[in-house]
Amino acid sequence: MDFSIGSRHYHVSLLVLLAVALGLLWASTRAGGADSEPSQAWMATKDKFHASLRVLWGETALHLHHEARLRQDTAQLSRNLQVAWHQIEGLVTSMDSLHRQPLTPEVRRYAEACGESINNCTERAGLLAQALETEHARANLAITRVARADSIIAAGLKATDCRWLLFKCPSRTAIGVVTFTLGALAALAATH
Repeated sequence: MDFSIGSRHYHVSLLVLLAVALGLLWASTRAGGADSEPSQAWMATKDKFHASLRVLWGETALHLHHEARLRQDTAQLSRNLQVAWHQIEGLVTSMDSLHRQPLTPEVRRYAEACGESINNCTERAGLLAQALETEHARANLAITRVARADSIIAAGLKATDCRWLLFKCPSRTAIGVVTFTLGALAALAATH
């Protein structure tokens, strides 16, 4: 432990301080007798110190146990990593040796079948693109026909547009409501 008093710097070991404290404790208990009040205070302090020391020793032991367990786990993980690395190296070398060997007839047939299915998929994609192209052309033709039909219908509606003076002709519903109201008013006027 380092400390400074004024411009002087001192380095004192904790064991030396502990020895001095215990020596002063022993000397004070011997000088005053066992029944004196300062002696009992020192004994209580000593008991507290020993209790806290036991707790600290227990915590230290627990931390040391955890450290040892973590060291074991780390060593086991390191061994597992080395084993896995050796297995990967073996697998890579076996794969390299397999690529250097000539293909067996079974593997050749399997590869040819895969190639044919890939070509078949490519041909199907081309046929589907052609079919979609014709359907797209048909859809565009239908859209233009619908647009032309809409313009013909709009022109026909414009020709049959009803006008009464400067206003549009009223709908049948509006005429029915007005007629009913006028009839009801006429009936009320006739009964009174």
